[in-house]
Amino acid sequence: MNVVTGHYGSIDVKTENNKVGHWGMNLMTKDDTDMGTDVITLAGGGYSGWHIHPAAVFVTVTEGSIVWYDGSNAMCPGTTYSAGQSFVENAYVIHNATNASMWNQAKFIAMHINPTGVPFLVGKPQPGGCH
Repeated sequence: MNVVTGHYGSIDVKTENNKVGHWGMNLMTKDDTDMGTDVITLAGGGYSGWHIHPAAVFVTVTEGSIVWYDGSNAMCPGTTYSAGQSFVENAYVIHNATNASMWNQAKFIAMHINPTGVPFLVGKPQPGGCH
């Protein structure tokens, strides 16, 4: 479920003059950009389906646990993430997220920055070697 998507022009944010300690940020896009937040809820035994994103997605699990399958790897490895854990999905990496539980729901938040007019999620067929 999409919570919000903001539409921006090209973005050029640099914090080199206003750092917090050593932390700084450089964020630049070359064209109109959307930034959005989605909340994904998977019922027990549920899954997102195989898909890709046109840009990196920042994920935080807020309830339960999910298994994130990397379909771009011939071994199709799964990594388990539990409530409170975060990870980044890289652009154009085919993947599927499944609920680690057959009974309890899992929930995660996906924050994305992507080109305006390009769908946030593009469904893909299940890769060979992934079951």
